[in-house]
Amino acid sequence: MTLVPALSFFGPPLALFLNNQGLVQNEFRAAVYVIRVAESAATTVVFLVLGLFSADALHLAGSLVPAAVVGVPVGMVLLRRLEPEAFRRLCMGANCAFIAFGLARSCIEMKIAPMPVAYGLMAVVTGVEMVMVTRFFLRRRVTVPAGVPAKAS
Repeated sequence: MTLVPALSFFGPPLALFLNNQGLVQNEFRAAVYVIRVAESAATTVVFLVLGLFSADALHLAGSLVPAAVVGVPVGMVLLRRLEPEAFRRLCMGANCAFIAFGLARSCIEMKIAPMPVAYGLMAVVTGVEMVMVTRFFLRRRVTVPAGVPAKAS
């Protein structure tokens, strides 16, 4: 059975709450990191106590470690090269797609919805998110007049 940790749904409210605390950017990031590490540690302990980890899950987790080791530095490089709002939109879009997939798989395995319905809803959610991210980037597109050099980063 696939389990989607409920804590992953609290990212946007957490970010909104911390954003309204008047923290500077580095303090905001540090607060989010500390809370996320605490959430992950608590989830791991609860899953261990409840016996929710299987050999297959641990094997999958081990195979995902290299992706995380590569993905974190790549994300840091992108964060430095992209505007923070653009980076946030991309991350939230990816997060939306992952959560929609996890919910679809959970609904199928728990027999809450048949496969076509679950994946159809996932496709709708992912499609709406893609439209929103695309509209964001199209609205932010800046045309540079001829003869004016583009801003170097």
